[in-house]
Amino acid sequence: MMARKGFTLIELLVSISIFAVIMSSLYFAFSTGTFGWRNIEQNTASFQSALNLFGRINSDLRNSFPYNSDDSKFTGEEGKVSFLTLVNSNVAGGVEKDYANVSYWLEGVNIVRSLKLNKDALNDAKVAPTAIISNNIKGISFSYLKQKEGTDIMEEKNVWQSTDGFPDAVKITLTMLGAQAKTYIRTVYFPIVKK
Repeated sequence: MMARKGFTLIELLVSISIFAVIMSSLYFAFSTGTFGWRNIEQNTASFQSALNLFGRINSDLRNSFPYNSDDSKFTGEEGKVSFLTLVNSNVAGGVEKDYANVSYWLEGVNIVRSLKLNKDALNDAKVAPTAIISNNIKGISFSYLKQKEGTDIMEEKNVWQSTDGFPDAVKITLTMLGAQAKTYIRTVYFPIVKK
């Protein structure tokens, strides 16, 4: 009987086929894992951006106050909100609270914040400096909630006039850009002030 010195063609073809199946399985497993990782990373970045924006708007809204009983200086439309609030100002020796008129709105894909400090806050003719505070935003909308007297029912309005008084809450709906446009909603309730 003759001793074999190598592999037959069929043995080589079978081993190459098994190797190809194993390698394609590893490739698909790796590509699925990479896709999942990228998807989670994008969702996390979107959520973090929304969380930061909500935190900024929440801070300004929670520090807001009515100007007087006839004119609250709180106005809002579906795409823009303006109000008086307390803000931190850096001064030589520390941080001081100042009053300001703050506005938020969407411009293109950017959320813009305008800020008029101190006496300028009450001057409607004064142009406020603006800053982009967030980008990659598809849409933002504001609605204004006021509790019906004598009930627990909150009425929702898309427009708030300065003469309407002060709302009890502001509902913010934020839609982020991206392959999977995510929508986040936050309602900011104001502290209850007893008359």
